[in-house]
Amino acid sequence: MQALFGAVKFWRRFISMLGKFSFLLGVLLTLLVIFFPAFSKIQELKQENKELEEKAARLAQENASLAEHNKNLETNNFYIEKAAREKMGITKKGETIYRISP
Repeated sequence: MQALFGAVKFWRRFISMLGKFSFLLGVLLTLLVIFFPAFSKIQELKQENKELEEKAARLAQENASLAEHNKNLETNNFYIEKAAREKMGITKKGETIYRISP
């Protein structure tokens, strides 16, 4: 008889623990359903922020390159002459330009 009461006591505890576990699992799933979309949005925004920072770094580098090019055009006579020859096809008196097409 004592063994029977022990088994009943065991099953009651087991069912009680199972109920608590089910409740905690339900709470956890509810929190997951509520907060997962926000977490996904945060990850998406972090990725977008990273891409924008990379783009800003590229543009800053390009800006520095263009500023140097502009400075050379304003101050360096050799650079001005080189740019005029390459971009506008300007030649010095008596020069002949030969273009070779591949």
